[in-house]
Amino acid sequence: MDNIYLITSNSINKIKEETNKIVKENPLTTFDLNTDTIENVLEEAAYFSVFDEKKYIVVKNAKIFQASKKSTEGEEKTSKKDDILIKYLEDPNLQTVLIFEVYGNVDSKKKIVKTIKEKYHLIQIPDLKPKELNTEITAIFKSKGYKTNYDINNYIITACQNNYDLIINEINKIDLYYQKGCQLTLEKIMPIVSTQTVDNNFKFIDAVLNKNLTESLNIYDDLLLQKVEPIMLIIMLSKDIKALLSLSILHSILLI
Repeated sequence: MDNIYLITSNSINKIKEETNKIVKENPLTTFDLNTDTIENVLEEAAYFSVFDEKKYIVVKNAKIFQASKKSTEGEEKTSKKDDILIKYLEDPNLQTVLIFEVYGNVDSKKKIVKTIKEKYHLIQIPDLKPKELNTEITAIFKSKGYKTNYDINNYIITACQNNYDLIINEINKIDLYYQKGCQLTLEKIMPIVSTQTVDNNFKFIDAVLNKNLTESLNIYDDLLLQKVEPIMLIIMLSKDIKALLSLSILHSILLI
């Protein structure tokens, strides 16, 4: 069926782009499972329009599809939320296009993930390789009226350490600076796409992890002036925290 999608990626921009392909110009309703409940989402999804029109619902931060706690026997505990969603998936409202967005990976062993994969659409977007990033950058610049080249693209990719979301942020900065299409040169974009911006991203994360509040706030203010999206900093910070927790757990296991 074409009315339920699960989109997963390590890039919030790639998720957004894929969602836009589905929704197009249609009006949509957005939920965030960090603050909303799956019950509220499905109540809205089950509602039939009086005018028999299709409606689009986007559900952000759908962590319900990610790995959950396991029992001592290693079997998955099916939560009440999972059961509610499974029941809806068995008999969905065909008037509603329901799009779940997950930043990161989903748990392929979960029944709700298997159901979507078997009956609906599971869209897993892989990380882009440098060659693919080069093609993406050229296409994005072209859509904005700019002409670029390999050296420019490679500089941006290197400065952003292959991070697609950071690349989009830097392209938007260039567009904001020139405000109209033109022939770009490496000399023109180097002062705008400074490696200092990326360095500051990681300095901010280090300051937060080291509980240095003053330095964290100072760097954060600088990053805002450089037009860095706060959500990007949160995502990068969460990745580092997860990595540290994993290392801590592994260290504890090795000591046993």
